Amino acid sequence: MSVVSIAKGTDPHDTTMKALQNLLEAGIRIPKVAVIKPNLLSTVDTKGSINTDLRVCEAVADSLSLESKEIIFAEGTSNGRGDKPLTKTLTAFRNNGYYKIKEKISRYVDFNRDKPGRWMRIVSPGLDYEVKLGIARTAVENPVASVAKFKTHDFLGLTLTIKNMMGALCQSRRADTGEILAKGWRVKRLMHGWGIEPSPDKLTLEQRVGPSKIALAKNLVILASNVMPSLAVIDGIVAMEGDGPMSGTCKNLNVIIASADPVACDAVACKVAGFDAVEIGYIYAAGRIGLGEYRVDEIEVVGERIKNVKQPFKQHNLFPRARFSRESAERLVEEITLS
Repeated sequence: MSVVSIAKGTDPHDTTMKALQNLLEAGIRIPKVAVIKPNLLSTVDTKGSINTDLRVCEAVADSLSLESKEIIFAEGTSNGRGDKPLTKTLTAFRNNGYYKIKEKISRYVDFNRDKPGRWMRIVSPGLDYEVKLGIARTAVENPVASVAKFKTHDFLGLTLTIKNMMGALCQSRRADTGEILAKGWRVKRLMHGWGIEPSPDKLTLEQRVGPSKIALAKNLVILASNVMPSLAVIDGIVAMEGDGPMSGTCKNLNVIIASADPVACDAVACKVAGFDAVEIGYIYAAGRIGLGEYRVDEIEVVGERIKNVKQPFKQHNLFPRARFSRESAERLVEEITLS
């Protein structure tokens, strides 16, 4: 049975340590991890609800220090485009205080500049050719801790530890000719199924809540099949609700959720936020094809009980039009299975 830990507190470091300790006390050995992957969506986070809090990642590093000889902080920032394209991830690390603990880690890696360690074919309904995306070598060759920020998302409902791995995408190419289409932050756009241009926010509303949403959900499951984190941690000390993942409002949830099963971790987070994994689509599909446990009643929750920390999130204004029904979620599973 998958085990998920919930810890409650206001101190990001101490609460994360408590969440990981809960797993140890439940008999779950914290996986040996070499790469800690936060969510640094933006180079600047004045709200405190956009990017993963440094102190959460520091606690993960502290918990791993006896197990791992090398600890790497790695991310591939996709926002803050006014910065120099090749340095903005490192700028995000600096602006968010990550260099303050440089003595505890081996190095910082910009996934946007990494070389592909594996290529995966994605679905692209908006293109007349097939696309492959390159997953950064550092993420492929090393066990990863996905340390996500607890946030809402426009047409997927929530973005958690599985979706956080989009930051590890580094290159894209045509499947037929091998022509390189993009490198760096632009690669993430192809996950939405319409290529590099127009950007996802420039698609029509019908495209965004329909075929683009379905393409992104499928591609996230494909990504998870290729590079599933060994450890999942969700920073919900200050979460984001409403129009996330950038323009929502802060929610002082004061919880950390952790598991060695990222699907189970994300499924429990759904319940805490008042969602169901079926509505989210990609989390449900990842569970249904065997990547983890999505059924909360089949998950052992240690530490805090879900009902004691549950605080329904205000949804993104587009989500009521985009949420998966049971029927559409089952269809998603079927299409992934047949592809």
